[in-house]
Amino acid sequence: MSTPELVQSGFTYRITNAKSGTVMDLSGFDNKSIIGYPGHNETNQQWRLEWTNIGWTFRSVSSGLYIGLDGSNTNGTRLVAVTTPFGWHIWHDEVDPSTYRIFVPNTTFNLDLANKGSKVPGTPVTLWYRWAGIHQTWRFDRSSVGKGTMWVLENVDNQWTFRNVGSGRYLGIGGEISDNVALAAVDEPLLWDIWPDKEDPSVHRIFAPGTRMNIDLSDHGNANNGTLVTLWGTWEGRNQTWRFEEA
Repeated sequence: MSTPELVQSGFTYRITNAKSGTVMDLSGFDNKSIIGYPGHNETNQQWRLEWTNIGWTFRSVSSGLYIGLDGSNTNGTRLVAVTTPFGWHIWHDEVDPSTYRIFVPNTTFNLDLANKGSKVPGTPVTLWYRWAGIHQTWRFDRSSVGKGTMWVLENVDNQWTFRNVGSGRYLGIGGEISDNVALAAVDEPLLWDIWPDKEDPSVHRIFAPGTRMNIDLSDHGNANNGTLVTLWGTWEGRNQTWRFEEA
């Protein structure tokens, strides 16, 4: 029996360098640099993969931004978080097929943990031409969120802030208020309106302040781990209603 392919579209992964054991991390220092960092359960080490017509995109669960390039396709170019989806190609390593290489499409440039796979926290992830270095290979593990799923709610003049237990950051919006904009973790509190659903008052709708745009689990409530939470105009979809449980 053949083994099912681990890397699949629509799932969220933690990506670990095969040499250093550190994890691909969206830097908490500048929220831009892609670095190697010791593993933890926070969402800045979780990446939602999607197969598109430009290749595989890697979208940060914490920010909604994509892994892209801070320059051209050349040795040493650093990876950074960008607003526009960037496509990558993913291939099994020929020597150890349990690991993967991640390429700029149609080139020999793949992801490389700098300094030959240094374990030092904050080591940049860069591009480099493909060679036999193990520090150019990566392990993918489907991710679970842990404390990132718990939120402290605070009432401010009948509006509400959501502060994440894991990161201490607030539930915010990753762009202008519009259909399909992804939610994101932000440093400053954003006030939300919470109202019982008219059809089922045991559940609630969460609105961007002063609007009819409410929080929506995308893809009509796709049950896959890593499905994005976005804003969308109010309609009768159950994927726009939420239950609150005391933790």
